[in-house]
Amino acid sequence: EVKAGKVTYRTDKVGNVHVMFGKVSFETEKLVELCKGNKNPPYVIIDDGWQYEGNGTGDYFDCGNWAVAPGKFPDFAAFVRKAHAWGIKVMLWFPVPFVGQNTEAYRTFRDRCLYFSEGSRAGVLDPRRPEVRRYLVELFRDFLQKYDLDGLKLDFIDAFQLGGASLQPDDQVTLPG
Repeated sequence: EVKAGKVTYRTDKVGNVHVMFGKVSFETEKLVELCKGNKNPPYVIIDDGWQYEGNGTGDYFDCGNWAVAPGKFPDFAAFVRKAHAWGIKVMLWFPVPFVGQNTEAYRTFRDRCLYFSEGSRAGVLDPRRPEVRRYLVELFRDFLQKYDLDGLKLDFIDAFQLGGASLQPDDQVTLPG
């Protein structure tokens, strides 16, 4: 049903609207209707899936090619402007530490990862590295500015942990190529 475009939602005690949808036929007007009567300004958090076409692979293999999927949001900047016009704030999800094995970011930072997550098929960036911190800060800043976002949902920060290869001296760390 979701793939056919059915929209299901629920609201929680503080007025958050949780929505699962399969097509971007879910208009901004519907968000406004769902948020009416909330005491706090409504936020829309666009979670995983905005960055690739289709349903994805179920892991983070493609995370790191950061661009809004045009098939899901043909004009994402216009979507954000429309939401803002109705008093809705927009936030965008990022899996902070992950660079998927199928991305240019992985090829660039493969030797600057703490470890490789087999289950996620992604490297976990090493925030101790200045070039990694610079990459992340520039990535987030660029998205905030380009789309006039109100915030970011920075997910999986707990994945920044030493273990496996990251405990070895740098010259001994080898991740899948």
